[in-house]
Amino acid sequence: LTALAAVALPHAAFAFDPDKSADVMSRPRPEFDARGVRLGSFMLFPSITAGVAYHDNVFNVSDALLPQEDFLFTLTPTLKLNSDWGRHALNLFAESKSYFYQDFSDEDRTDWKVGGDARLDIFGGTNLTIDGVYEEQTEARSTDPTFAQFDQNEFSHWGVGAT
Repeated sequence: LTALAAVALPHAAFAFDPDKSADVMSRPRPEFDARGVRLGSFMLFPSITAGVAYHDNVFNVSDALLPQEDFLFTLTPTLKLNSDWGRHALNLFAESKSYFYQDFSDEDRTDWKVGGDARLDIFGGTNLTIDGVYEEQTEARSTDPTFAQFDQNEFSHWGVGAT
């Protein structure tokens, strides 16, 4: 019996170990996962994140041009809408991130993006997935302090894919 326990127990304990290749934040945590709001056959997952940072060179200029410092506050609301269907899937998202400077309010900006993906189950393990995204972003000022970029560079980006 002791020999049987020595052989069986290590295998039983191993069967309940979490995936060792996944980092702590990507492991399933059902007690912390958002429950969402049911909307018919969809689940809505709203979230909002706020942050604060200190920026010691807002305009990214060389020391000779007297760098300006400021506090930066961020606010990031997100909506995710996921289908809860037994077959096929549709997932949509919308996110914005607003940046608010304490002293340099002309540097305030809001970046945003919307997108989604759809999966069409054809048969067995065969499916077709289509995804897309559109975003309006603001590029960070030049990382080369010898070149002062005086205006923020705004750009649009879109992408579509299929597998």
